[in-house]
Amino acid sequence: MLRLKLFRKLHHCKKNTHRKQLKHKAAEAEFNYYVSDYIFNMSIKNLPLRHKLHKTYKIKFIDRMNINNPNYHKILKIFYVLFATFYTIWIFGKTQNYYPGGFIEIPLILKLINPDLFLNDFFTNSVIHSPKIVYAYFVAMWTYFGWTIDQILHFCMLARTFFVSPLIFLVICKIYDSWFPKKNLLILIFIYTIILLLLYTKIIPWGQFGKPAGWNAMGARGGSFYPATLSYALGILYVYICFYRKPIRYFAPIFLLLATLIHPSISVFSFIFLCIFYLPILHDKKSLQFLAIDFFIGIILPILVYFIIFPSANMSGVEFIEHYIELRHPHHYLISRIVSSSTIKWLILFTAPLIPVIFFKNSKIIIMCFLCILSYAGSIFLQYAGTEIFHIKFIAQLGSNRFTIYREVIWMTQIVLICGFFFNTLFKQNKENVYLNTSFMEAIYYRFYILIYIITVLFFALVISKNTFKPFKPEKQAKIISWIKNKTSKNDVFFIDEWVKKKNSPRVTFGLKRPLPHEYIRTHAHRAIFSDMSFPFNEKYIREFTKRRDIQQKIHFVRSPMAYYCLSKYYRVDYIITNRRSTKTFAAHKPIFDDGNYIVYKISDFKNKNLNCNLFFTSDGQPLTHQSP
Repeated sequence: MLRLKLFRKLHHCKKNTHRKQLKHKAAEAEFNYYVSDYIFNMSIKNLPLRHKLHKTYKIKFIDRMNINNPNYHKILKIFYVLFATFYTIWIFGKTQNYYPGGFIEIPLILKLINPDLFLNDFFTNSVIHSPKIVYAYFVAMWTYFGWTIDQILHFCMLARTFFVSPLIFLVICKIYDSWFPKKNLLILIFIYTIILLLLYTKIIPWGQFGKPAGWNAMGARGGSFYPATLSYALGILYVYICFYRKPIRYFAPIFLLLATLIHPSISVFSFIFLCIFYLPILHDKKSLQFLAIDFFIGIILPILVYFIIFPSANMSGVEFIEHYIELRHPHHYLISRIVSSSTIKWLILFTAPLIPVIFFKNSKIIIMCFLCILSYAGSIFLQYAGTEIFHIKFIAQLGSNRFTIYREVIWMTQIVLICGFFFNTLFKQNKENVYLNTSFMEAIYYRFYILIYIITVLFFALVISKNTFKPFKPEKQAKIISWIKNKTSKNDVFFIDEWVKKKNSPRVTFGLKRPLPHEYIRTHAHRAIFSDMSFPFNEKYIREFTKRRDIQQKIHFVRSPMAYYCLSKYYRVDYIITNRRSTKTFAAHKPIFDDGNYIVYKISDFKNKNLNCNLFFTSDGQPLTHQSP
């Protein structure tokens, strides 16, 4: 219909300038007609009664797909949301529902479902008094509907995969709309697609960029489901709602509040992510008041509640940093050890776009670029200065360098806004439509639209035919897990006897070349462990965590079965699990389980009449040995 109207106007038009504009619009409508007609015919090709559908809906479909239609942006967003979803599934769809971090919360969830489990497990009974309890309740409540934990985590992983990637695209759309009102989204989608292809394919060897500050980027990735990823999704949703008008904007603090309850640090970083792209375009005090209200309701209040419910243990900053960072998380938070060339490479990526922007002298874009650089570099420097120079406890608890998990999303948004600024400046597009100014961009748009349509269909076919999601099963440890579950009491405690030296760690840490089932004993066999690397996240139990860790390290290097028996007098320890390399130590004793990989001894079998525990332990249960590996 639009095509016919334009041709009629063109026929009666006499002025040359106006005639050129109408001719341009008519050519555009003509091209749009044939493209839309082709898409419509392909869509109904295999449907029954296609001839009737063709006559009835063809004109309506073509008009709705017209570029001048007010619903054009909505249609384009819907198509690209589908594309982003299927792209994420195709790239990350084979990720299973467990992740090393996710193992930490599963015993806590099991404990909430069945309080009789893990009665003697130090970690489970300590972490239940930490913020992780909120996430555990969230997962546990779904078991009342008949779902298993595997099914719940698997479904949540799928939901996150479907949810986060399209949501990030919509957030960037909202930010773009706020920066450039009533401008076409073509440049956004085009640049966003290029960035996705560069980030998540092998076109550029991104492995060389590594972890700039000890953390992998989350970004538009699918994958595992644990408190940090759930809080990240809620934080991104909060950012999306913040760019809406009233009354939807009033619901934003609720999502920030939920994100804080699940993972306080991630919610703070989500708020900073919002400020980077929101502050440069503030026009009134009301918007600033909204941010202040969000910060108070969504971050300050829940953190105060946590301080009341889980009070600190009067631990100094130096001591807390020693326990939490130096001994347990040096690979995440000890900046002097984890800073590398990757840190500089990402800093260059953030800084390089600022150079051409300066020449255009646009204050908003320049401020935005400076905020991006400051947030990235500042988070790393603050972590270093706060924990290794001034020993500030709050900085150690926050883990400011973890903000770098947002680096991909921030960089993508920065590039899209800069490209949008250049495009809008160079082409001087009007408030209605850029495509009325350049036929070159028309051609890119229509070819790109067809490409989106084809890719969406192809991705859908690939997902359905090839990608299947299977719950994780520890096949190599299946025999020992089955034996533990069926042959031991649910109150028994296991001691894991294995140590290796890890890189970037100041002390000997837990780990195996052929991993013993530290987490599997809890998650699959439902038994307690004397000590492992699972951190309690409550100051009251941090000293006990380190004490048990040191006991396990020192007693391992005694290499005497009698030391393990003496340990059982001070702590509840029933069995020891080791591997073939430790058989010489226990040569005089017969194992009660041996599957060729893992060997289990009952500690009560090590009893000796002439045993003197004072040779190994003090009266308060501390090992006397100070040998080092």
